[in-house]
Amino acid sequence: MDRRRRFDRRKAVEAAEVGPIPGIVHPARREACRQDLLLFLQTYFPDTTGLDLFSADHIRVIDRIEYCLRNGGRFVNAVYRGFAKTTITENAALWATLYGYRRFVAIFGSDQAAANQLIDSITRELEENPLLAEDFPEVCTPFQHLDGKPQRCRSQTQQDEHTHIRMGSDILVMPTIWLDDARTRCTPSSGCIIRARGLLAGTRGIAYKRADGEKIRPDFALIDDPQTDESAASLPGIEKRLGLIRKAILKSAGHRTAMACVMNATVIQADDVVDQLLDPERNPAWQGERIKMVRSWSDAHETLWQEYARIRHSYNRDIPGDADRAVRAATGFYLAHRAEMDAGCELSWQGCYDRSTEVSAIQHAYNLYFDDPPEVFESECQNEPATAQPAGVEKLDALTVARRLNGFRRGIVPEAASHLTGFIDVHDDVLYWLVCSWSTGCTGAVVDYGTWPDQQRRYFSKRQATKTLGRKYPGQGREAALTAGLEACVNLLCDREWSREDGSPQRLDKLLIDCGHSPDEVELVCRRSRFASALQMSRGVGITASDTPIREYQRKRGWRFGEEWYIKPGGNRALRPVRFDSNHWKTWTHARLATPVASPGSLSLFGTAGRADHRLLSEHLVSEKPTETEGRGRTVISWACPPGRDNHWWDCLVGNGVAASMLGLSLSTEVRRRTSRRRRALAAARTAGRLGGTLETAAQSPASQ
Repeated sequence: MDRRRRFDRRKAVEAAEVGPIPGIVHPARREACRQDLLLFLQTYFPDTTGLDLFSADHIRVIDRIEYCLRNGGRFVNAVYRGFAKTTITENAALWATLYGYRRFVAIFGSDQAAANQLIDSITRELEENPLLAEDFPEVCTPFQHLDGKPQRCRSQTQQDEHTHIRMGSDILVMPTIWLDDARTRCTPSSGCIIRARGLLAGTRGIAYKRADGEKIRPDFALIDDPQTDESAASLPGIEKRLGLIRKAILKSAGHRTAMACVMNATVIQADDVVDQLLDPERNPAWQGERIKMVRSWSDAHETLWQEYARIRHSYNRDIPGDADRAVRAATGFYLAHRAEMDAGCELSWQGCYDRSTEVSAIQHAYNLYFDDPPEVFESECQNEPATAQPAGVEKLDALTVARRLNGFRRGIVPEAASHLTGFIDVHDDVLYWLVCSWSTGCTGAVVDYGTWPDQQRRYFSKRQATKTLGRKYPGQGREAALTAGLEACVNLLCDREWSREDGSPQRLDKLLIDCGHSPDEVELVCRRSRFASALQMSRGVGITASDTPIREYQRKRGWRFGEEWYIKPGGNRALRPVRFDSNHWKTWTHARLATPVASPGSLSLFGTAGRADHRLLSEHLVSEKPTETEGRGRTVISWACPPGRDNHWWDCLVGNGVAASMLGLSLSTEVRRRTSRRRRALAAARTAGRLGGTLETAAQSPASQ
């Protein structure tokens, strides 16, 4: 029995021993790929990244990954579906660890299942790729010796020394192979780690403790498709993923080593995770680009290709196989007119097509374009998803808004203005304020805007604000500092004599203060201020299609009603806030910004061309996105601010419109008629397809005149 046990033990030891590591078959080939990730991908993976010639876009993306692996940085590559981004990500992680460029590569997928698939794919390459086995035997031989059994890792030895190899569903640890008997030199890949995690599967605490007791943290993150279709369409989902990337992933290296990061992904929705990281204004530390499948369409886009689409989709749906006949007929038409149909069309990758049913990448791109709605192709293939714009709402961009100048100097009230209003948007750290003048017909002009405390710089975000109420009023606590800041801001605006164009002074007629955030402090300031007669607490309520509009509320004694706003008497507060439908007033304000400057019912900004910098203000004014909702037999435009954007001066401008309405101002009948005609023209143009899904040229429609 003892002899049998000794025999079994000896057999187990022999099974765990890897034995001598074979020599490198092609040292020159291995050495050539050390300095060239692209060559590595094409040489050692002939069935994946070496199957087709890479495009110039592929080469540029791979060069970015190589640079980042060697030197660090943050890169986001927005690439289309089918670009082989996942395979490139996997094989780049292998390159970094096989040559020892990185000690700990963390790969992040959209979820844990996707992350585990990445590790499984890398493991198969180490076990089954004959080219890797020839040139990297010090890594592949120990993995092959495991025979797919992770439980053998703990006992594996090489020349009686434990290799400390590890193979799991979410982690690979490269074997430690010593190059000399004194154990002073080991292979470059020894102890290197590749670990995969789902983005939401606990990205914190990803450090790994090696067998020698050293605890190492990730020094490189490869993020592969960090979002799903559902998360890209959800504002909380976007915000959560951005927070995890910025905090948990990028900070996981600790403070002694900067985390390098590459993200290969596709823009799914406007303002999703990838779209925001590509914005240099919001994320200046990230570099990258959007790579389109189609750079330019064919010269025959509106002629021969439309006939191709008609042939491809002309089949009898009741006859099995007739769709295949139509596809073959369309391919025959393309072959007969290929030179004309290819002319002018420029693609990213000529090797991107199905050889069994298609004859070129151009045909493949057009098949994708014709077989699904345009928005699918714009997102999945062009990385430029269209923002759904409700019918009748013009699309505005920050540059267009910033150019809406009226020629007045800052702080000057136009002579035609009859009223002056203001609004304060309240936050714990910073107060945003904006003052508007109004003339007959609700023609408005932004007279001045700013923050309290003054940030003393032109471009900043709320989270980057360095001059805060807490620092302005140290040692007073949040409530006391907010109260002191509100009182100072109210005095700044109400005690000021604003200069009219003719030189005469004018004071604010109405100043609304948002009380949704801190109602107690706002009420206290309004009650004890010497400008109490001009102050009004306010609160916006987003009324959707399923809610009862304010205009249909039952009129009760003591209630005061205006255009989608009301003041309700009684309650627990001595002062009664004005409550207004924020969706209605945001749509109203947006229409004023879309009306040509100097026209009745328009809104303009102070300044002259070349002398005004409204970049930050204009970004606030176009920060929110409209969506169309239906319910109870009516349609309502709802507004929401994507995560990562500031909308505070937009809220101020909207509040100024409410203040003007409280003073008795309203759009003239002609302005109302013109606005209604314009909305109908926009909706009709979109329905007819004349604008191709956008609204930029709607103003030229005859129906809008």
